[in-house]
Amino acid sequence: MIQRAAATLALGAAVLLLAGCASAASGGANADAGFEAALAAVPGDAAGPADIAYADYAAARAALGIDDGGDGVDGLRVLDEELGMILPASFGWNRAELAGDVEETIGVSLEDVTAFVDWQGDAGDVLAFAAPDDAADRLTAVLGEPADGVWAYGEEDGGADLSLGEAAMWSQRIAEVDGRVVIASTGELLDRVREGDTAADDEARAEAARALDERNVLAAMLNRPSLGDESSFSWVGGGVSHEDGVTRNHLVWVVAEDGDVEASAERVRANLASGSTADGTPFSELLKVDDVTVSGRLIIADARPVDSARVWSQLLYRADLG
Repeated sequence: MIQRAAATLALGAAVLLLAGCASAASGGANADAGFEAALAAVPGDAAGPADIAYADYAAARAALGIDDGGDGVDGLRVLDEELGMILPASFGWNRAELAGDVEETIGVSLEDVTAFVDWQGDAGDVLAFAAPDDAADRLTAVLGEPADGVWAYGEEDGGADLSLGEAAMWSQRIAEVDGRVVIASTGELLDRVREGDTAADDEARAEAARALDERNVLAAMLNRPSLGDESSFSWVGGGVSHEDGVTRNHLVWVVAEDGDVEASAERVRANLASGSTADGTPFSELLKVDDVTVSGRLIIADARPVDSARVWSQLLYRADLG
């Protein structure tokens, strides 16, 4: 398993290489698309709190009108040049250059990902993505026949196999669930997803993901607040969209149940207007805020990046949003 702190360090290089994002309608007519729908592929709160990331590479290509001839790593580099796309951090999949080694080890890799959801919590990691048609055959060819529908790599809770060098692989339990390949660091986490105990049951996170889907995000995250129990928020998040040639960042705060939503919204507005990030950079130098709205327990800021489309993800990785 990779804890968020360690993953963030590893992700730093990937964020510089393939961070940020864009968007076309990733929700809407396709009920299986979008951040909210993806929550059904990762564990619920019974497994403990977790940070959740989402991206849809296929929709990003459609938004930009790009036909790169494939869904693999080369295609992601095209998206990076235009927009920047986040990568799944679990199991080191943000190391795009190691995709070939990963595929040799378990049968699938980043090369197969068109859209993903990535769950990282204290209990472990879960990565889910749309299953290629031949996923089962490829997993079986490398890992052997599944037991009760589950392929296994490494010993349960066995840690990393360092014999693979840079492509070190963590123990994993893998299954196909509702058209997705779901990879978990423990059998217990995988069982939760297979049994329907998922993050989709958390209405606060579902509302936040829905609000981001309504803005047609192509990549998004919902994280635990950096201040823990002292925060006014139960979740902070953001995403990025690209429509009509315009890239926008979208930030969302879920106010804790006992919190004052209007007072929290005023603090958010003031902070975005005149506050600074932890390193002292004024938010106004990073984002041109178009609007800050309140919807139920949600506070949502829609903005245009001043320079880099990846601002939203950097703010979340650096825990600058609360």
